[in-house]
Amino acid sequence: MMTSTRRILPLLIVLALSACQDKNDNKVSDLPSFDEENKSIAAAVAEKKPLPPPCSLVSLADAQVVIAQPMVLMSNEKELCAYQSAGQAGDFTSLMINLSDNEDEAMAIEVFRAIAGQSGKLNKMVNDQIGEKTKKSGQSLEGLGDEARLNASNTGMVGNNSLVVRKGSVVLNLSIIGMSSDPAAPARLEALARKIVVAL
Repeated sequence: MMTSTRRILPLLIVLALSACQDKNDNKVSDLPSFDEENKSIAAAVAEKKPLPPPCSLVSLADAQVVIAQPMVLMSNEKELCAYQSAGQAGDFTSLMINLSDNEDEAMAIEVFRAIAGQSGKLNKMVNDQIGEKTKKSGQSLEGLGDEARLNASNTGMVGNNSLVVRKGSVVLNLSIIGMSSDPAAPARLEALARKIVVAL
């Protein structure tokens, strides 16, 4: 009896191990292969085309139309384009165009909300220092990207108009900062944003 148990025990162990191996094989085959996962990641990356540099979307002539004065190029970077007025130092006005592609739409929504609320906080901080009240207004714009917010403010000495647009995972931020405030500037800024968004 002892001899038959010794013979049967190893056989049972081998059978039990093979049954476990069959179950594990089934579990592994249910999972996507490493190659399949890499292919889907590569496809997602391939679908996302790189953004053009902002200065390729906003020419010097465009900047001069928006600001309504002669401008010069101040910065031409991968995500930032900046123009400044060519006039007198006391009448300094700049146009900044920032274009960023976020990892996904959820991140873009967070970035959009942070930027859209930032200009009011900055103006309040400046005015608290000089004892002025910030005159500001803001509005959401329909039909411009997935969401858009135009903010206009004047801190007494400095006027600031900013327009933030989100289109999918891309956030476009246009800002006019100047020593004077032009009441027609927000409409020109919106026209420029509409031109840029079509190209994205």
